[in-house]
Amino acid sequence: MTMLTTKPRLTLTPCGHAGGRGHDITHSVPPEMSEQERAWWSNPYLRMLASPMRQCSLTGRYLPKDFLVRLARFKIPEPLHKRGKVPPFVIFPDGLQHHTFKARKSGRGMYLICARQWLDLFLSPRYKRFGVAPPRLAEQISHILRLRVLQELLLIAKRVQSLYRGRSGPAPALLRRLTRAELAQLRTTGVIPHPGALAVIICPPVNRDPTTKERPSVQGSMTDAPLEDAQPATPKRATPPLSVLHPTSLRLNEDELDVEPHVKEQIPLYNGVALFPGRVQRARLHELLTKILRVEGAWRFTTHTRLEQVQGSKKGEHKASHAFLVCPSEEVDMAPLAVALWRVRMWEGQSQQVDCPPWVEEKRRMQF
Repeated sequence: MTMLTTKPRLTLTPCGHAGGRGHDITHSVPPEMSEQERAWWSNPYLRMLASPMRQCSLTGRYLPKDFLVRLARFKIPEPLHKRGKVPPFVIFPDGLQHHTFKARKSGRGMYLICARQWLDLFLSPRYKRFGVAPPRLAEQISHILRLRVLQELLLIAKRVQSLYRGRSGPAPALLRRLTRAELAQLRTTGVIPHPGALAVIICPPVNRDPTTKERPSVQGSMTDAPLEDAQPATPKRATPPLSVLHPTSLRLNEDELDVEPHVKEQIPLYNGVALFPGRVQRARLHELLTKILRVEGAWRFTTHTRLEQVQGSKKGEHKASHAFLVCPSEEVDMAPLAVALWRVRMWEGQSQQVDCPPWVEEKRRMQF
C-alpha cells in the first residue's frame, strides 16, 4: 500500500543494453518519480486506463482489466455432473479480491464488462458452453466488489497505523470529516470545493436494533459468501442514489470556457446506505473509516475552523458530520480505494462507462 515514489531499477550490460547479462551497474539509490509522474500514479482513473488489456467474452472487444469482471470455470466432480446431467464446469468470480486476502484460483479466466446488466446476457443459453452459473452469481459478484472496498480500507488502516506509530507532529490527512456547515453547503450548491479529492463517502453509524438495542456486530463482514442481510427489506424512505458526481467549482475561468461539462473535474459522492445495503458491511465500513481518523488524528478541526468558532459562528455547524472526504497522499496509496469504489458504481449501472455502445447493440440483435 505504499505509494510508489521511485522508478524501477535498470540493469545495464557493459555495452549499454538493458536486461542482458553483464556487470550490474545499477545506482544504489533509484531515481525518484517526478512531480508529474506522482500525480499520474495517484490518479485512480488513469490507473484504471493503464491496467492490462483483456478481451470481453461477450462483446469481443479489448478493454482495460479494471473495467471488466473476471470469471473462471471450475471443474465439477465427475460423479456429480454425470448424475445431474449438467455441464462439467461451474462459473465463479475469481481474482476480484485483493491478493493479500485471496489469490486467484484459476490461471485462465473469462472477462465481462463490469455491469450487472450484462450478466444475464452472458448467462443466456447461447453461452452455456462456458459452464453453469450458481443461482446467486450476481449477488456474489456484487458482494465481492463491495468486499474489495473494505479490504482496501483495511490495508490503508494498517499502513497508516505503522506509518504514524511514534511520529511527532500532525500527520497529513488522508481522510477527514466534513463539518456540518460544509455538508449543508454541498447539498445546497452541489459543489465539492476540494480539487484533487478522490471521493466523499456519507456513512452514518448503523442504527441500533429496536429489539436488542445494539448495533450490528462486524464479525463475519469480510467473508466471501453473500451475507443474509445483503438484501434488506424495503426501506421506509426512498434510498438515495449510490453515487452522484459533483463539480469542484461552478465558476469558469477564461481558459475553461471551451471545456465540455463532462470533461471538467468532478468528484463522486457515495451514499453509504446504497453503497452497502447490508447492515453488517456498512457497520464495518464506518468502523474502518473512523479507525483511520483516530490513527492519524484527524478528529480535531483545522486552525481556520477553530478561528471561526472563536469569532462566534452558529452553534453546532462546525461539528463533524457523517461525510468523509478521501484525499490523495504521497505516503499512502489511496488510488486503489477510489478504483474499488468506482467499480461498484460501474457494476450497479451508474457509470457512463457501461452505457451500451452501438456495436454491442448490433451484436445483440444478430444473436437474438
